[in-house]
Amino acid sequence: MKTRAAAVLAAILLGLSTLAATPAAAASTTGATYVAVGDSIAAGNGLLPYLDEGCLRSTRSYPELLAKDLGVAVVSAACSGATTGDVMGQVEKLARSGDLGPATELVTLTVGINDTAWRDALIVCSNAPLPDAPPCDAALALVEQMIAAGLSERIAAVIALIHASAPNAQIVVTGYPLPFGDTDRTCRLGVLGPQLPGAHAPLSFDAIATAAINDTAGTLNDAIATAVGSSDVADAQYVDVNAEGFDGHGLCDSGSRWMTGFLPVTARTAEGSFHPNAAGQTGYAEIIAAALGG
Repeated sequence: MKTRAAAVLAAILLGLSTLAATPAAAASTTGATYVAVGDSIAAGNGLLPYLDEGCLRSTRSYPELLAKDLGVAVVSAACSGATTGDVMGQVEKLARSGDLGPATELVTLTVGINDTAWRDALIVCSNAPLPDAPPCDAALALVEQMIAAGLSERIAAVIALIHASAPNAQIVVTGYPLPFGDTDRTCRLGVLGPQLPGAHAPLSFDAIATAAINDTAGTLNDAIATAVGSSDVADAQYVDVNAEGFDGHGLCDSGSRWMTGFLPVTARTAEGSFHPNAAGQTGYAEIIAAALGG
């Protein structure tokens, strides 16, 4: 993978070498080669050690792993809990600092899930729901309503802003893993943390809930793909992480897990629940590298 990804990056950089050789082009060479923006998936939270304690940005996140494979440094502004509005702020800050600019060759983006009530729906759909919460189908219907309420347009606006700041960059927009994979049985996943009702109670999701949650994650991914297609940015591409790698590696799937369930409670790892584990972050990096090579 490293050889192929390095060859892709070399080809991308070749186009800039002539431009950068002339003094007149000096003003157009701001920007790191690779920039990452997004939410907790891109931050790699739940995986110690952290580069940024505030954002739970890990040394083992997919941007860090991909950068090593490409043989370049990455400037990452990814932050746990980030919404599309937050990522707009990340992009604007990177552009002001000069880290995102005409010399930027690659930008990766993972965003969208925090614009919805996804986390609450997961708890509602488990066997330890929040007090007075609606049933699972109603909780997931709310998530889908929030997706339908302009999420594609907001993600498309993020893509357009990235392109405006880094017009020469390839923009790779990832989807999210389907949490449970192909399963028709109850899935048992750790315990809730002390900050939530039902603390320390073993959690499980029945077959109906796992299928419904996967369906809603699929709806989210469809909205992200639609955003990329409607952005009118030729160098933006959507990467389906399920079809290209996570398929078979869900929480209750046939293969090894690439995701965490509810993690053992610590101050810094509880937020990593239902996130890619170390193998999942490696999977993200490999999937993106393959997409660049394609």
